[in-house]
Amino acid sequence: MCSLFSGDLLFVRPTNEGLDQSIAESTNQAGQVTYSHVALVDGREDKTNPIVIEATGDDGVVFGPWSAFLQKNRGRIDVYRFNGKITDLDAVLDRAFSQVGKPYNHGFYQAGPGFYCSQLVTFAFEEEGIFEERPLRFGQNGTVLPEWVAYYAELGRPVPVKELGSSPNSLLEGVGWAQVDCF
Repeated sequence: MCSLFSGDLLFVRPTNEGLDQSIAESTNQAGQVTYSHVALVDGREDKTNPIVIEATGDDGVVFGPWSAFLQKNRGRIDVYRFNGKITDLDAVLDRAFSQVGKPYNHGFYQAGPGFYCSQLVTFAFEEEGIFEERPLRFGQNGTVLPEWVAYYAELGRPVPVKELGSSPNSLLEGVGWAQVDCF
């Protein structure tokens, strides 16, 4: 098991159910591992059991100990670390923490309300200029998977195909992140 550092990103491979699978199927890139969730590590106070900050569908933006995150996602986590320079890591982590208590952004719309997982990460790192938002993908090659059509029909909103945003997988399309061998 490796040591986690503040600023590390925890990418979670999908389960075979519901929204996890829809996210994975619509945002994966050929030949890459596919992820359906991402969270941010804060080890400023406890390096042996750091805090994990995440946006979840059930609870919105929350934080908790690494041990609980590991227990919940055992066997599906990959750790990534930025190879470049982060100018102000404290500001990145503080930006993420400032959103604790906000709701989950179920519609994946830029204007919210709240945050989805990768939106929280891009928000936290915004001043660092590390991530580039891209048009959201709801299927391969500009298509929209039937699961997303049904999902947005339940929300009573159109699928935001032209909306800029992110997904766990799109975060890794940029440069500078490398997987750390932890498990």
